[in-house]
Amino acid sequence: MTITMLALFTNCSRNKSGGAESETYAHHYSEVFSESSYLNWQANFPENWEVVDMDGQRVLHLIRAGSFGKIRRPSSYNILSSPDVTDFELTVEARCLEDTAVKGRDLCLFFGFQDSLHFYYTHVSNDVHIYHNMIGIVNGTDRVSIANTLDSPEKARLIDDQWHRIRVERKVDNGSIKVFIDDMEEPIHSITDSALTHGRVGLGSFDDFGLFRNFQLKYNLHNE
Repeated sequence: MTITMLALFTNCSRNKSGGAESETYAHHYSEVFSESSYLNWQANFPENWEVVDMDGQRVLHLIRAGSFGKIRRPSSYNILSSPDVTDFELTVEARCLEDTAVKGRDLCLFFGFQDSLHFYYTHVSNDVHIYHNMIGIVNGTDRVSIANTLDSPEKARLIDDQWHRIRVERKVDNGSIKVFIDDMEEPIHSITDSALTHGRVGLGSFDDFGLFRNFQLKYNLHNE
């Protein structure tokens, strides 16, 4: 496994070319969901996930929802086992496969993931309930919403069965967390929180299922 993981991250080298981006992020990782690269992912229910070919590329498929366990938290997550990051920019395309008529249908991106009881996630949905379309934290207890769009129903974008581009940006020095969907200029969430200052990133859902592709991660390593 050590050899595999080292091979996976040979493309995560420091950018020496200059400019704002190179000053912000030292590393870059692109996930193509090959047989070898997928070994570096850890799902809470591995049997609920598969990698499939779709439209000429490999796609990560969450087949079904998992179970919640002892506390209220997302039922399904698949976490990139390394790297452990501080500042990062994660971009992925996601497509929810739950019926569009279901209120609260969702997909999630995870970050600051330290273990199954300590992590952030953003819940992208078709609803603006306090626990839908929000940023949540699981910090040893039931998930808590730390940012939602109750007053902004137009930001509940997961209303169809199409692909949506989602980006999460994190700056640990000032605690900034920003979430973008489709419109990459204006975030649907922009908050500060410093409870968790590093961790791994991943994909999943609170209680639905879907597809993920074109995973891109720019980041700085914890304790580098």
